[in-house]
Amino acid sequence: MPSNAYFAELQPDPFLRRCVAWSGIVLVIAGIAAIATLPLSLSARMAAALTWCLASAWELWRIGAGWADCRAVRIFGDGEIRVRGGGDEWVRARLLPGSVLLRRWAWIRVRREDGPVFA
Repeated sequence: MPSNAYFAELQPDPFLRRCVAWSGIVLVIAGIAAIATLPLSLSARMAAALTWCLASAWELWRIGAGWADCRAVRIFGDGEIRVRGGGDEWVRARLLPGSVLLRRWAWIRVRREDGPVFA
């Protein structure tokens, strides 16, 4: 009988998570600066900047909420994926398109069995 008990456990690096969050904030500021240079009326630029800030804040909030729900990821030999949430329980998950795996870094998009998507 083959053994599928093998798994690799990946734990997110808090420093890299902070880097992603700070890069998001820097890109929000860069977007506002780019909007400020557009040849539009002041009210149109302000509306565009507000829309940019709201969309960016929503996306950063979604990323942060996903991170709060993922303390570790286990990938089993048979392809099964489980995610350890905030309550230290392991929940089944599915790998999504858009994941990037490099030699020492990874950006993994996962959907938990109970619905939330995070990276």
